[in-house]
Amino acid sequence: MPAPLFAGTKPKAEPKTEKKAHKAGPLATHLITVADDFVVEAYKNGVRIQDGQRKLLDEIHGATVERMNVEVRPGDWLVFHVVNNHLRWGGSKYFAVAGCLGTNDFGFVSDPASEAWSVCDEPSRVRDFIRQREEGTEIRAGAIAKPWEEGDDHMREHAGAGFPGKALWGGGGSTWIKFVAPKNLPKPVALPSHETVPVKEITTPAPTPPPAPKAMLSPTRWPVQILYAMYGSGDRNADVTLRLKELVEVKKAVFAVDPPTLGIDPIPYWNKSLWIAFIKDGVRREVRRYENEHVLPEYFYGPQDAPELTKWLPNSRWRSEKGELQFYADHTVVGYPFEGTPQWEALAGNKVRITWSAERKVEYVFDWTWSSFHEAENDKSVFHVVP
Repeated sequence: MPAPLFAGTKPKAEPKTEKKAHKAGPLATHLITVADDFVVEAYKNGVRIQDGQRKLLDEIHGATVERMNVEVRPGDWLVFHVVNNHLRWGGSKYFAVAGCLGTNDFGFVSDPASEAWSVCDEPSRVRDFIRQREEGTEIRAGAIAKPWEEGDDHMREHAGAGFPGKALWGGGGSTWIKFVAPKNLPKPVALPSHETVPVKEITTPAPTPPPAPKAMLSPTRWPVQILYAMYGSGDRNADVTLRLKELVEVKKAVFAVDPPTLGIDPIPYWNKSLWIAFIKDGVRREVRRYENEHVLPEYFYGPQDAPELTKWLPNSRWRSEKGELQFYADHTVVGYPFEGTPQWEALAGNKVRITWSAERKVEYVFDWTWSSFHEAENDKSVFHVVP
């Protein structure tokens, strides 16, 4: 009779050992916010923070201080809808946040220099900005040109005397501000309660930069529509509207004003010109170009005057040997370390002035394609657009 397949003593099964996943500790057990004027709504991971979790700690002539009982861990994200009335107090505004583990114990703080903070000023994008962690993170929050002067005092009073953060904002009076907690966020170092040296001389460990955003922003690109184009001289002209639509709207190509390019010669052996009417950003424009002249597509798509440059620059990034600059709609400039908050002003379609300080104002000129700009007095100091 054959032996049983499993003859002998049944071996004891090895005891199962459960591996417990390491759970990262919270970055904050509650939030302190100071806003001028106030926070409309706040969200964590796409879900609205309920009124029962929010407590108004102080109200100062319309400005507000809140405590939000919300635990924040690495990987979470927060969105705050904040508003400001620019007609009050000379247009000053303020918004700062401290993620607190206790008084003067910070897990994170608001900081316009950190890529963890982004903004959304377009209502059509707000839903995804709130619900999706990475949506809109390429648009960095900016420093405030005219911050409410009492804001920092109220942050120190309610969050801790060593609050090391800074106020930030978006581009409009109503803006949505997002904080995305990276997995390896360094803990902010509280400043001394009683400073014996100026704040700017206090050194703190350099934070590990978070991963680069998915995409950088390029300057605004407006749709262009060719209305009609006439090529010729005197009363002998040919309609080349369809050809211009192809070159400008479809191919966006450099083209020459000549018969081979335009496909017709209405008056051979004569110098001719090309007259174009087009619409950009809702504004009708006209331009005339002459025989054998080369026309860049950027002439149609780029800014042609100071008002257009003012609308074109915000949220664009530019890189030089010193680092990056980003322009904001409130005319502030944020980027590589420098004192204060520089201001920018469009002077023409291809020229901008940056006021770095009361003593230093520098004019910059853009190239023909608006892909770089340089100091008017120093063509070696160049900034290139980050595509």
